[in-house]
Amino acid sequence: SFRPHLVLKLQWQHEVLVTNLQKTFTVNVPLLEENMARIKRAMRIEKFKVNVWLRSDKMVQKMNKRDRLVDKVTDVLSYSNLVRALPCSATQTGRMIGRIKKLLFAVLLQKIAPGTRPELTKDTEELGDLYFGMGYIYSYCEKQGKSVDSELERLAVHGMCHLLGYDHEIDSDY
Repeated sequence: SFRPHLVLKLQWQHEVLVTNLQKTFTVNVPLLEENMARIKRAMRIEKFKVNVWLRSDKMVQKMNKRDRLVDKVTDVLSYSNLVRALPCSATQTGRMIGRIKKLLFAVLLQKIAPGTRPELTKDTEELGDLYFGMGYIYSYCEKQGKSVDSELERLAVHGMCHLLGYDHEIDSDY
């Protein structure tokens, strides 16, 4: 039985570090680590590290507002180390800064085409961080009759694609 408030993993497994900082929902961390390793093998990026953070909805919403200027909770946020994000706060000029950031990402990541991936070098030891909004995920799974483990796996694939530079402008491209 998993006790979420006691699960604070600080050990790399398969070049994946899962850290559970939320205290409400149980998560099968070993299964998530196995799934992440399988996803990384399938993407041929197994030697690169990925940090996975299991967070509260409140924290994910704060991050989403601060970094994407979207004041709502979401299922997964991806922070790629391939391109460092510009610092941004939700000020009066926040929307303009958000647009500039989006343009910079498009130029710097060169809109990765399907079937290709960015050049990964030994200097890119850590691909980045995935943040999962666990309350949002649990609520979605309950409404849809899905298992949390399979939804976390699907979201991990989605987040990994973002770490590699793939993006979608609208939800239907998701």
